Formats: sequence, C-alpha cells, structure tokens
Amino acid sequence: MNGHQQYTNESFQKCASREIYEETGLKIKIDNNFKQIIVGNIIYYLVKIDDNLKKYVKIRDKDEVQKLKWIYFKNISNLKHVNWSLRKIGRFLKTI
Repeated sequence: MNGHQQYTNESFQKCASREIYEETGLKIKIDNNFKQIIVGNIIYYLVKIDDNLKKYVKIRDKDEVQKLKWIYFKNISNLKHVNWSLRKIGRFLKTI
C-alpha cells in the first residue's frame, strides 16, 4: 500500500497507519517495534494480519485501491505482476 504524509508533523508510522485505515478500514497502530524495509525512498512496514481480521477488510478508497489480495510473505517474490520493490522485499523475507 502506498501513501504519503499529509501533515508536516505526521510520523512515517502514523502516516502508514492512517493510509491502511483510509484504504482498508483496518485500524493498525504502527510503532517503532514494527519491522521496516526501505527500498529507494519508500518505507515498507511488515504487518501480520490474523486470518480472522481478513474478512473485515474492505476497499474504502476505490480511487487508490483497485484490488486487494492476501498473500503470504514467502510468496511475494514468486508473483508475476509485482513491482521491483516488492520482489526485493520477498527475497529479504526468505532470509528471516
């Protein structure tokens, strides 16, 4: 999920939490304990979602999100239509 800081005093973690809520309806508080991966100038936070929460996720912002699909971290690098950054994340996740 891609986002941008709307407020000058908004932390990267708060921005990511807000974007997740705005686009999926999930309220996840991302803090300094979350694993982050930086690719170029983009920060990715790794968020593990309990299978029970998946049924509550709905696309809220159809201008920003066209499709939502659940995948396991270990399968990211195997996807055919994934950008370079997510492939890099997938390779990293196989090492942890």
